[in-house]
Amino acid sequence: MRRVSLTAKGRKKLRETAPLVNANYHHMTDGIDPAQLAVCVEVMQAMLKKIRVHDL
Repeated sequence: MRRVSLTAKGRKKLRETAPLVNANYHHMTDGIDPAQLAVCVEVMQAMLKKIRVHDL
């Protein structure tokens, strides 16, 4: 497992952008059954595993 830490500048940028990211996520997923979202995430993760050429 790798550990990643944000710098102070990165934490500030995260605080600034998180509300917009969260609002967009809620807009995109509003009205979609959580079980369907879970399947979508599972499928996308499987697809990503197939296109990766190296482990990060």
